[in-house]
Amino acid sequence: MKKVLFLFLATSLVLTAFVLAGGDSMAVPAAPTSITGVVYRDYNANGVRDTHEPGVPNVTVTAYPASATGSTGGVSATTAADGSYSLATGAGQWRIEVTGLPDYLFDGAAGSTTVVFTNDGASNVDIGVNNPGEYAASDSRLTTNIYYHADRSGANPALLSFDYDAGCVDANLDGSCDNGDPNGFDTPAPTTEATQSDIGTTWGLAHDPSTDTIYAAAFMKRHTQFRNHGETGLIFSIHNGVTSVYADLSAQTGTDPHVQYDPVTNQCTGGLGTSWQSQSGDETDCWDHDPDSWDQVGRVGFGDLDISDDLSTLWTINLSTRELYQIPVTTSGLPLGIADITAYALPLTATCQNSDDLRPFALAFHDGRVYVGMTCTAETSQDRNELQAFVYSTDAAAPGTFTLELSVPLTYNREYAIDANPDSDADWNPWSPTFTYLQSPQFNSGEVAYPQPWLTDIEFDGNDMILGIRDRYGDQMGFRRYSTDPADNTMYSGDSAGDILKACSNGAGGWTLESNGSCGGNTTGGANNNQGPGGGEFYYQEHYPYHTEISMSGLVNVPGRGEVVENAYDTIYDTNEFFDGGILWMDNTSGQRNRAYRIYDTSPGGSDPGDGTFAKGNGLGDLEYLSAPAPLEVGNRLWCDLGDGSGVGAGNGIQDPGEEVVVNATVTLECDINGDGFNGGDDVSATTTTDANGNYLFKDGDASLSNFPTAPWDSNLHILPRNTQCRILIDPTQAALADSCGSGQYEPTTPNNGGSDDGADLRDSDGLPNIDGAGNTGVVFTTGSHGQNDHTLDFGFKPQADYDWGDLPDSFATLTGSGGPSHVITSDLYLGSCVDAEADGQPDDPQAGAAGSGSGNGDDGNTGTATTGTCAQAGDDEDGVTLTTPMIPGGQACFNVTAHNGTGSDVNIYAWIDWNGDGDFGDGAGGVDADESFILGAVPANTDWTDHEICTTVPAAATFDGGEVHMRFRLTSDALTGPDWGGPASDGEVEDYWQPLACVGNYVWDDSTGTTANVQDANDTPLENVTVRLVWADGNGVIDTDAGDAAAQGDDVLYTTSTDASGKYEFCGLIPATYRVEIPTPPSSAPQAVTPDQGDDVKDSD
Repeated sequence: MKKVLFLFLATSLVLTAFVLAGGDSMAVPAAPTSITGVVYRDYNANGVRDTHEPGVPNVTVTAYPASATGSTGGVSATTAADGSYSLATGAGQWRIEVTGLPDYLFDGAAGSTTVVFTNDGASNVDIGVNNPGEYAASDSRLTTNIYYHADRSGANPALLSFDYDAGCVDANLDGSCDNGDPNGFDTPAPTTEATQSDIGTTWGLAHDPSTDTIYAAAFMKRHTQFRNHGETGLIFSIHNGVTSVYADLSAQTGTDPHVQYDPVTNQCTGGLGTSWQSQSGDETDCWDHDPDSWDQVGRVGFGDLDISDDLSTLWTINLSTRELYQIPVTTSGLPLGIADITAYALPLTATCQNSDDLRPFALAFHDGRVYVGMTCTAETSQDRNELQAFVYSTDAAAPGTFTLELSVPLTYNREYAIDANPDSDADWNPWSPTFTYLQSPQFNSGEVAYPQPWLTDIEFDGNDMILGIRDRYGDQMGFRRYSTDPADNTMYSGDSAGDILKACSNGAGGWTLESNGSCGGNTTGGANNNQGPGGGEFYYQEHYPYHTEISMSGLVNVPGRGEVVENAYDTIYDTNEFFDGGILWMDNTSGQRNRAYRIYDTSPGGSDPGDGTFAKGNGLGDLEYLSAPAPLEVGNRLWCDLGDGSGVGAGNGIQDPGEEVVVNATVTLECDINGDGFNGGDDVSATTTTDANGNYLFKDGDASLSNFPTAPWDSNLHILPRNTQCRILIDPTQAALADSCGSGQYEPTTPNNGGSDDGADLRDSDGLPNIDGAGNTGVVFTTGSHGQNDHTLDFGFKPQADYDWGDLPDSFATLTGSGGPSHVITSDLYLGSCVDAEADGQPDDPQAGAAGSGSGNGDDGNTGTATTGTCAQAGDDEDGVTLTTPMIPGGQACFNVTAHNGTGSDVNIYAWIDWNGDGDFGDGAGGVDADESFILGAVPANTDWTDHEICTTVPAAATFDGGEVHMRFRLTSDALTGPDWGGPASDGEVEDYWQPLACVGNYVWDDSTGTTANVQDANDTPLENVTVRLVWADGNGVIDTDAGDAAAQGDDVLYTTSTDASGKYEFCGLIPATYRVEIPTPPSSAPQAVTPDQGDDVKDSD
């Protein structure tokens, strides 16, 4: 830093600039060959494409050869509908990049990353990506709701969980387990997650794997109850056996229509009349009728429930208002109320003959969109030709605008709901507002049916959609219960007749409904069975000997398993086993039944009235899978930025194919757990070494993370902290660099030089020198959430170069650890007569130097480790910029610039001047203080400047800092912007200057009113608005302008100001020079100057 001292006034200044990069050279490919592979969804994060992991269409795959820029000569392809790609490359080595991934997809946590290095002709270059919300661990479990008739004790289970592989396989549908286990359909027993007294009747389920919390939403069902009467709008959270009310929206979700029993009067209310007496002496037979609940099924409470992929939001349907609810996932302010909820109006008028008949319920969150399923119930017209289901979607990032994705006519043939004499037809019927059935009660149990369609669930199998169409009748009826007529003593058992349908992706962003057992070109054994759209059904083995439709239509599709799981009744294909409910696993390819599991048996051995479950009615609700969250992984690659075998790409900061990788290098990860900055007591660290491909990775569960926090869902699992600031550190002096790259010392290559396209961060280097103040190369980054893997943390190394650094105080960012400016020294671009090298910035306080406690010279007195040019003064390379004028606010400040530009391109000189004197160039929020950054000028190509004058305007508001100004100048071919007062530059020089400045001025007064002549006293009158002129003699030191001259004479420069109300005036920003202060035109009230020098210099007139 240049410091200029003088007795009265002093200034000094510094400039710097960059050189533009030279031309590009590129390896020329030989005859074309092909590189092929698939971009796929790695659901289980194992790095291998498994059978049921679909491809990702419409993403860009590009192969690049080595080149000077690292991103020219590429060959690109767009993945097909199945995720496949083929690149017609030439011979040699290539870098494969995958770009254009949608926001919801991230690098997979195993296998190849979205950058791969391979040779021409390579096949099976498969690249896995993941949507964290679709991760499914191998030990995933399932959970479902279960219902009991009017559970008075509340001790029965309301929410169960069980192993994914519970039950057994019965491939021949002969009612026996293929493994011979006589109890196989019933084992293992499910686990109770919550009881009836905990949550009552619920349907919609969602799981937050980050906290292992299950959410369950209140559901309106006849013959059973909410947790407590009136609690129609509760959403519960269940964690580690503890149940809490997460949200209470009961004031919005409709009135509870269920009966109520008064034990004092032994009377029941709720449609039974004020004098209706309970025959059982309790509420049992009240619930057996429950008349007012019949038509409120589907109109009160909540529909389906789902959680966003990023686990930040719950989504559900208010069945009463028919709105979509967005509910934040939080731990504060619970239970949430309506003020915490965002409601969105659904498109209720676009599709139904009567908008009142459109009933929303189903939900799915998939790839950043919320899907809503609605049913046109035809309840007004009772015309079944109006029956239809619709699926709409809205962008979760900007919800409210809905797109119709799929329409499903519900008039197709479905055979029989009950095979009896006569049959009860399974065809869908309009919703009935009153108790009804198709045929008279069948069998001893009084089985009846009246199928009413209700789209309640949406699942995705890769890009295909699966619809669960529940039979509303199954939630209006019970097992051996009465009708809604209090005088009717006939016992009825409702048989549900739900269905599941598949709609396959059409490859153009839409879906096509299955037809005659065929979907997406795949036809199952259900073709031509007269039981589905087009005359057949895709999932054709979800039936029982006496019922062709047994689905309860709660669905879950665990990604990667290749099968949809559904709730159903009579799940054991044996005519001796009935009145039970459980789970079926249906194959998404063959449409067959893969597995069966029984959860309840309402009437074992024909017992009457059973255990309170719902037999062939809808005795189970939704299904959800329980999994740990997607693992998190960070890291990537270390390489030698020395170019390929021909030297192409050397030092370009890009991972070029053919460059050597750094093997066995030690890499350290540090994370700041509590956010108080690095080097705190809370920091945790881990180390690993690069493998044979130069790759390093840190992943949940690694042994190296033994001192990292444990997972909320698994106290034995050490994980990377989520959404936390961390840094990667690499010692550039370790032997592994020389062993891999060749003997010598190495430093990080040019960082962040990948360009501006989508692949920039995939191919560049991120390492900055001395990032921790201890000499380590590194990068600071923030981890993502679950599954948001970061494979962009790459480090290239090149032979150590010589650097020029700045020397302003470190508040201006001077040291490496502060992001100080550094320039690679080259022979063709520098300021002044020379540039010399330092190992780091040389911050210095010139005022301390003046006081004798510091040199005040920064690097000006250092000879340097290397020098380009011939320094006019030993060790002083800050001689390129000289301030030649005062820096008077509002005036011109001029600099003489000496520079050498032999680059062949025009190069800018960038300047930062601390006009406001706050000790930095930034405003503390990542911006630049007003007017403190500008381009001072451009040095033409192949030009030497000697004292070339460049002027700029000093801001009128400039205040400086106690009579001094700090300045930084950078000459470089790099394109800099306002915040680039620090950071590396590929060439040129940085020069810092500290310039003391002076002020002159004081007071103009009318001495005639005073008591003492010729000096200031208390009775003098200050003169306002008097013009005062400062004459500067410029460089020759001789003032040529007389007081009477209206304009400057010779090389003089004039500055003017006016006195304020106190008679004061001031000129600031003065450098050492000869000046004269004068009043060209005295005021008429005091036209004559008093006698000067009649007292001390404080009070007399000059």
